[in-house]
Amino acid sequence: MGILACELAAPIVFAIVLVAVFLIIVFQVRNKKLHPSYFIFPIIAIAGFVAMRISENRSPFLEKLESGEEIECQLTGTVTCLKNSERGYKIYMKDVTASYDGASSKVENCLIYSDYKFIKGDRLRVTGRAVSFKMPSNPGEFNLRQYYRTVNLSYCVYSDKVFLIKSSDNPLYKLADNLSSKLENSIYGITDEKTASVFAAMLLGKKESIDSQVSDLFTSSGIGHILAISGLHISLMGMGLYKLVRKCGAGFGLAMTVGSGFIIFYGMMTGGGVSQTRALIMFVAAVYANVVGRTYDMLSAAALAALLMLLKTPILIHSSGFLLSFGAIIGIAVIGGILRKCFDTENKLAEALIAGVSIQLATLPLTMYYFYQIPVLSILVNLLVLPLMTVVMLSGMAGACLGSVNVPAGTFAIGPGALVIQLYEKICMLNLSMDKAVYICGKPEIWQITLYYLMLAAILFFISRYSKKALAAAF
Repeated sequence: MGILACELAAPIVFAIVLVAVFLIIVFQVRNKKLHPSYFIFPIIAIAGFVAMRISENRSPFLEKLESGEEIECQLTGTVTCLKNSERGYKIYMKDVTASYDGASSKVENCLIYSDYKFIKGDRLRVTGRAVSFKMPSNPGEFNLRQYYRTVNLSYCVYSDKVFLIKSSDNPLYKLADNLSSKLENSIYGITDEKTASVFAAMLLGKKESIDSQVSDLFTSSGIGHILAISGLHISLMGMGLYKLVRKCGAGFGLAMTVGSGFIIFYGMMTGGGVSQTRALIMFVAAVYANVVGRTYDMLSAAALAALLMLLKTPILIHSSGFLLSFGAIIGIAVIGGILRKCFDTENKLAEALIAGVSIQLATLPLTMYYFYQIPVLSILVNLLVLPLMTVVMLSGMAGACLGSVNVPAGTFAIGPGALVIQLYEKICMLNLSMDKAVYICGKPEIWQITLYYLMLAAILFFISRYSKKALAAAF
């Protein structure tokens, strides 16, 4: 609420809402109808408001850049992430200090383009030309500046010289980088380049190097999410390892430590995107609930993940990945829960169909708002694709590991997954060959999105209250 109030640029609205909430809580507490712990709500709202205000502060350095100036400067900062790009490497830097115009000051995090590879935790000195990210010049054009703000980057620097001041003293960062590079080389050594790029994106988060035709094909068919590391990966590897350790006789605490530790290390290897961070927090919550003998609640875990992520980076409220990731969770937990109670079925195909419809209903306006098009048959395509994702994941991981030791063994192991990916391509091509497989809808207005969700809420309320009576009367 605090972040939304700040986004609406209406502190007075925030204050009124906060006072109203406070008075309601006081009234309820006095009548002993609400536990005093619910006071945490206005505290969190204030924290969100303050965090958003802090994130909107601009240094004079950034203000100059956003006014259109280019600044020759020298920066020092710490590497937080490194990605491949057409210009060599994209390096994300934090704790940045800039020297320019004879002055030196602490400035916002930045993106560095460099020909040299570094690892997370390295301290660098960079000399080059700082520029602001471009704003869209046409309606509907991708907003590069807003996108990079959601990953805590405010401007970019085209480097002339890059010096390593101090190497990372964290051995885990070095291990993660070396292991990621070794597995990536292994994947490219045991299968063709196009298929390898898909495996590298799915398993190692190397989305920048994925074949553009495959990426566009999957996205247009509504299965682009399988290329991002998300809940499926975390569930398969983290929960699988947790259960394996438990079956080996270890206690709950040790199994939780091993499973969570592995997933956190995996996040270091793969970059830790929005959906992955969300899945990681929810995984830890699920395992912790199991350890202490409590019931795991998906919505509570998702709320915890959203709270932690937004307090760290409030501007994520604008991220399409953030909204779609949590929208899908709400769809599964809320809409799916109501539909499952309505139809009361234990058929796996029916449950998969309900899950697909629920996600589609929850995320449809967001898909339209950010991508201006709707993959009409995406539910059916996902029904064909998702059941085989376990084969792709296990085959890819086995092939990458074995391929680093013995190429023929790795080629054999990755074969089933490679065949499934080829099958995915054929399914997507068949889907797109149909007339109007993709509906170009344009960008909806905010009031239209609001009206959609209000109508959806009303329909769900009606279904939850009267669906069983209506079904009984019909049959």
